[in-house]
Amino acid sequence: MCPGGTVTFQGVPFDVRGVIQTTRGSGVPADYPVSAGPVGVGQTCQQFRAILGIVGEAAEEGALIGAIVFHYADGSRHELEIFYGRHVRHWWTEGDPRTDTDLAQVAWEGPHASCWHDTTRLRVFHAVWDNPRPNQEIVSFDFVSKMSTTAAPFLIAVTVE
Repeated sequence: MCPGGTVTFQGVPFDVRGVIQTTRGSGVPADYPVSAGPVGVGQTCQQFRAILGIVGEAAEEGALIGAIVFHYADGSRHELEIFYGRHVRHWWTEGDPRTDTDLAQVAWEGPHASCWHDTTRLRVFHAVWDNPRPNQEIVSFDFVSKMSTTAAPFLIAVTVE
């Protein structure tokens, strides 16, 4: 299982305490919420970094699967889109053996805890977005599934810089 507590991925510290799991679309029953939040931020930042993955089925390359929606202090909003193959891939290597992405890196990879899945490994990705309004305070954000595929995005940790 992915390590918990204060963990450094690619030289960046993250506080890993749990997971925000959203649901998936394409006629699959909703086991989890479509969105989660607001998650408090209360500061400005240049970059927003996330440790994330997906469960369900792998999506088509470039499919929009989720978003992080900023809520700024002036009342405006901005959506950071999450694309399959650009920011994230399937959590199980058996579900998608590729590790390459355009805008992220594998943050962690390790063995599956179940002996029934001894041929697959688990992994999460470290994605980075530039904040389009770096001088405006981000009050909070929501983590949202776009319900466009059977890929259900999850979020493990964020860091703002």
